[in-house]
Amino acid sequence: MTFQFTHPLWLLALPLALGWVTWLAWKTDVQIQTWRRWLAYGIRTLLVTAMVLALAGLQQNKPQEGMNVYFLIDRSQSVPAAEQSTAQKLLASAEKQTTDKAGLMVFGADAGIEMTLTPAALQTNTIQTVVGADRTDIAGAIRLGTAAFPEIGQKRIVLFSDGNENIGDAVQAVMAAKPLGVSVDVVPLGTQGGGDVSVQRLAVPGTVKKSQPFDAKIFALSDREQPAKVRLFRNDQLLGEQMVSLAKGKNLFSFPQALGQAGFYSYQVQIEAEGDRIPQNNRASGFANVRGDARVLIVSSDPQRDAPLAGPYAAPSLRLNWVTLRRCPARLLASRRSTQFS
Repeated sequence: MTFQFTHPLWLLALPLALGWVTWLAWKTDVQIQTWRRWLAYGIRTLLVTAMVLALAGLQQNKPQEGMNVYFLIDRSQSVPAAEQSTAQKLLASAEKQTTDKAGLMVFGADAGIEMTLTPAALQTNTIQTVVGADRTDIAGAIRLGTAAFPEIGQKRIVLFSDGNENIGDAVQAVMAAKPLGVSVDVVPLGTQGGGDVSVQRLAVPGTVKKSQPFDAKIFALSDREQPAKVRLFRNDQLLGEQMVSLAKGKNLFSFPQALGQAGFYSYQVQIEAEGDRIPQNNRASGFANVRGDARVLIVSSDPQRDAPLAGPYAAPSLRLNWVTLRRCPARLLASRRSTQFS
């Protein structure tokens, strides 16, 4: 059993504190029995010593359980197959103590557990877990690894990746894992080449009104500065294209839109860059639903007499219809939201 202090400088105050307690005990004028004097001196000494040790941050070092390690291998298309194979061979030959446990995860657009924590050697000859290879979500893999650790034991993640993430934020995932006692080490893979461009997402509002202006926002990621061509499609029809200058890292482009007809619209975006190594991740889709004009049905036995009822509904965005009570279908009355009878 060993101990340590988080603020050891406070220990310098212990001799002074004990000296003060001793001086106080022998200089007091209170006349008490000798054994009572010694008892008071002992209690004061213990209290002062405990206070100084608490200020010094006394801690007991408990023996740690074995190390729990999850290896995360990037299986996205941006990592060459040869690099992935090298990572698998390194894991197969990794050495560990008898109390250590290791597990294996693979990731791309999503992440999966190939092998849970085990004291046995990792079998990496064939990987059965299938993940999407057209994207790289390092943050999601780190979160999965963090959640898979047991409460007891040291926790470490070893990440094999080229670092070209286009989903999530790996730095935030690492910062979130740190307070949970999880450390993250990185082994770079397939960093040569470069030139990858990917579309992270195409953002359009899910529901809009007729003729309401909005922006189709394109979030793109590039690993270097380079020119590119952006094409936007609506319902498989080309709306337009423009040349853009991609900055290294995240990029945002907007296409102003307005839809005059009610209905469901699908949007697609495509980015083309010369020398792009993975064109499969250069597309994204989004969907918008345009609501039509609101309709008001007035059922009246005398439309001329009840014409003032239409006053509150006289608006360009409302479609007003009149019908007599005899000609009104019963199913409309059964499903009505609001009905006024006159």
